[in-house]
Amino acid sequence: MIKYHALADLLIATGGAATMQRVIATGWSVIFISYGPCVHFGSDFCYGMYTIALGGEAMQLYSLHASFAFRLLVIEGATPSKRTAFALIACVGMPVPIPYTLAFFVSRTDDAAVRLALNESLPEYLPYSHDVVTGISEVHHTAGIFTLLASVLLIWPAYLAIFVLRRMLPFTLTISASTLILGLLNILRDPALESSSMMNPWSRRYTK
Repeated sequence: MIKYHALADLLIATGGAATMQRVIATGWSVIFISYGPCVHFGSDFCYGMYTIALGGEAMQLYSLHASFAFRLLVIEGATPSKRTAFALIACVGMPVPIPYTLAFFVSRTDDAAVRLALNESLPEYLPYSHDVVTGISEVHHTAGIFTLLASVLLIWPAYLAIFVLRRMLPFTLTISASTLILGLLNILRDPALESSSMMNPWSRRYTK
């Protein structure tokens, strides 16, 4: 269980450090501007590393559920075996992260289309169009909508479980989720908010 969580942390740290992403949500588009060292290797590498980071985030979040279930067994007097731990990871920790990561990876839009969507929706962001810009210009397509729903809706049961089981609401996660919604609805946007979106690995760190 600890090794699985450590693997998730490693993926987050590696992907996050490589991309240093800024997330811009506008209309039906979610656009990523990379500032990390991945820019020296091209947009494909940046998007791939970002996919790894988001996959690690999903793994980390749902591994908490598996950890809670494992601890509950211990509290009730059981002695969970390695097989039990593997079963919890397979049944609780993996069913959402794997399709979420794959859906995000395949939902990528052509970079030129993403830049066009950025310039049409937010012309004031034109100077950034020369940076490494990737993203999903039509999130209402099948893979994109699954990614968005998994990012915005499917995480709330996880947050509720954390709140109930640990008597603690992950405040930073709530704030970072709100920033993405504010951008999608075009209510409020700011570079600081775009750098703290829930789809930014660096914004979703909290005390375990």
